[in-house]
Amino acid sequence: MYVLDALATDHFTNRNISFTNPTRKFVNRMFVRMRQLSWLDDGPYIARKAHKTSGLCKGEMLYRGSGQWFRGSPDGPVLNDLPDRTSENVLEWAWCVTIHNTIGETFTDPYTIWDTGHPLFSKALMYTAVTRGISLAQITFRSCVPKNAVAI
Repeated sequence: MYVLDALATDHFTNRNISFTNPTRKFVNRMFVRMRQLSWLDDGPYIARKAHKTSGLCKGEMLYRGSGQWFRGSPDGPVLNDLPDRTSENVLEWAWCVTIHNTIGETFTDPYTIWDTGHPLFSKALMYTAVTRGISLAQITFRSCVPKNAVAI
């Protein structure tokens, strides 16, 4: 078993982009454990399925802050039609998202690109991941997470 002790937390960023879903899930679990977060704590979430009542679409980003849901960003419109009791069935943490979820975004804060050593990580996807930022200095590159890695 390969144990990752928060993967050099001195360079761990609040924004993370991955090529693969297993890495995305791993980084989210690691981040939640590292920050000792609980469900419904403030932070980014993503819809893993649509929610008819609220009009939430699969893949849509939400932020939780001050006990409310905000669409898209902490400054976005308030989403009132998503009850907290059903949110865990619809949402998941989004401290790390896949590259395709970041298309069209510009990051002004530091972020990490995961899976850079993956054999299927194409130049086009790397271009998409790198051009989310405004400076190469704000980007940390990480290779693939081993299949048997455990976040502690």
